[in-house]
Amino acid sequence: MQRRDFLRIAAALAGLPLLSGCRQVLGWGLPIEVLRPGMAAGHRLRDASALPPPRGTRRVDTVIVGSGVAGLFAGWRLAREGYRDFVLLNGPEPDGNAAGGAFGEWRYPTGAHYLPLPSPESVHVRELLAEMGVIEAGGDSLRPTFDERVLVHAPDERLWRDGQWQDGLLPRGLGADDDAQQRRFLLHVKQLQQQHGADGRRVFTVPTALASTDPAWRALDQQSFAAWLAAHGYTAPGLLWYWTTAAATTTAARWRTPRPGPACTTLPPAAARPTPKTARCSPGRTG
Repeated sequence: MQRRDFLRIAAALAGLPLLSGCRQVLGWGLPIEVLRPGMAAGHRLRDASALPPPRGTRRVDTVIVGSGVAGLFAGWRLAREGYRDFVLLNGPEPDGNAAGGAFGEWRYPTGAHYLPLPSPESVHVRELLAEMGVIEAGGDSLRPTFDERVLVHAPDERLWRDGQWQDGLLPRGLGADDDAQQRRFLLHVKQLQQQHGADGRRVFTVPTALASTDPAWRALDQQSFAAWLAAHGYTAPGLLWYWTTAAATTTAARWRTPRPGPACTTLPPAAARPTPKTARCSPGRTG
């Protein structure tokens, strides 16, 4: 199924009464549940409908709206600093983008489903992970020790191509030039990861507020990624397909060539994974 077809069908299903549970849809054999957190409340605000009367009043100095990762982190940080005069509002979906569900014995995310390994600059993230026990030692080092139970071990991403799985998401075997450009690009990225600006800061890092402000590197903000690829001679179809897929934020990809040029097909993000060896949805780096 093409990604555009899945999105079109999902949009059509959004108007159907599917919230009562899972339905077998379109003969996929996959139970699909359309989640619409906050839609009813949003429509009431849009239509200026009368809001229900409050059940009570509570006065606090600080209100954190939303119980997703950002809200939970804000509450954790305030409490860690000894500040208690705040309240955390759940919002339409408890846990927000960190929410999940279960399909039988299989658990799945309904929002963000992995956390990339935090950079040395992400001190606040490392502090939280250390307190949670995810980082066991060396929280301020370049290579902390993580609890292996929450790490996703390689190969963590796979591509279904020509009837078989291949490790990684870059399509292989498309010709010597394509393979050479892929190797050159990966080496280029590895070098950029360690690149520092004139101010001594790393050029690419998260949070971006701590990245280099060197004007020579900030000039890249005025250039599109497609233009950058072309300027560096990255024209291989497989490499360009990979970045088109990455830009679409897909969780799984299947390679097809029914017409000139590569195309991408994606599976629904909540598709159950039979075993780690045949997983079609990548859980990411840490989970």
